[in-house]
Amino acid sequence: MRAPLLFLILAATGMAAELHLDSSAVAANQPAALSLRLQSGDSQLTGVQFDVEFDASQFDLKVDLGPAAESAVKVIQTNTLQPGKERVLIFGFNRNKIADGVIAVAHLSLKSGADAGDAAQSFPIRISETTGTTAEGQAVKVAGFGANVTRGHATRARGSETR
Repeated sequence: MRAPLLFLILAATGMAAELHLDSSAVAANQPAALSLRLQSGDSQLTGVQFDVEFDASQFDLKVDLGPAAESAVKVIQTNTLQPGKERVLIFGFNRNKIADGVIAVAHLSLKSGADAGDAAQSFPIRISETTGTTAEGQAVKVAGFGANVTRGHATRARGSETR
C-alpha cells in the first residue's frame, strides 16, 4: 500500500528542476570547460540564477552562456560576490522557455603561482543559491549539484620516455 501512495505523492509534486555541473581535470596551460546542464522537469523556466563556489587560491573562473540558453535568446550576467564565489544570472526580455541542456559553461584555469604539488588533488566546485523563474514571474525551486575538479601535473607513465 505504501508504493501507490508514494507514487501519488511524487506525481502530484512533479519533477523539480535541477542544475548539474560536469566534473573535469585541469593542469597548467590546460584549462577545463565544465558544462552546467539544466533538467527542467515540469518547470517552464525562462530564467535561472545560481552561485558558483570554488577555491580562488587555486583557480580563475569565467562563465559563458551555453547553447540551450542561447537558443532561447537569453543573456548571461556574472558578478564576483567575494573571491571564490561568482553569481550568475541567465535571463532574457522574452518569454522563451529554456530547453533542457547546457545552459552555461564554466571555464576553470589553474591560477598562476598556485601550488600544484606532486600529487593530483580534487577540489569541489559547488552550485548554490539556485532559483528559477517562469514567464509569469513565478519563482521556481531549482536544485544545484556541483562537481569536483582534479588538479595535478601531467606525468609520463614509467617506461614511456622518448629515447
